[in-house]
Amino acid sequence: LNFNSDGSKAVVGSMRGKCRFYSLGANNSLEYEASLDVKNKHGHNSRGRKITGLTYAPNKLLPNALLCTSNDSRVRLYDGYTLRFKYKGLSNKSTQIKASFSSKGNFVISGSDDGAVYIWDTSKRPLDPSADTALTSSGRTGGLVERTMNTISEPLSFLREKNASWESFQASDDVVTVAIFGPDCARLKDVPVEY
Repeated sequence: LNFNSDGSKAVVGSMRGKCRFYSLGANNSLEYEASLDVKNKHGHNSRGRKITGLTYAPNKLLPNALLCTSNDSRVRLYDGYTLRFKYKGLSNKSTQIKASFSSKGNFVISGSDDGAVYIWDTSKRPLDPSADTALTSSGRTGGLVERTMNTISEPLSFLREKNASWESFQASDDVVTVAIFGPDCARLKDVPVEY
């Protein structure tokens, strides 16, 4: 369960890969709005896997941005009810792992079954549907791997991207279930980093 930044919406994840969205209604009751199937189109995970984490973006610039972590080793970024990105790299087969945003929403961070912490850069991949530029693939630590048309009924200018480009570091010999960015005030001085 998670609430958006102003508390007007809630999202719940299920064991079978469903996200259910609710809005705050009259008398502070939750009213059902919609549901999403969080799953792959083909293969072993096409039936949906357990939702292990739900996180709304921390700022008002992306009021509908939602990270959804699931047991198919994917972190998905939704804009409202529309899938925008799939982040790959982490291993999450059966653990309760939750990805989160940096304070400005420029990065996504997640733990992993393999004891590593994974970080993806979101700042160069806007949710703006008019951003229709050519992107190239440069492998595991470089650009986007695949760019495909979104199959949800919406204008063709909207694209969905898969991002297998990440940075990682080994944090533990055991599973890392939660990784978060420190607050801006905890950064080292003279280190120019944009979170």
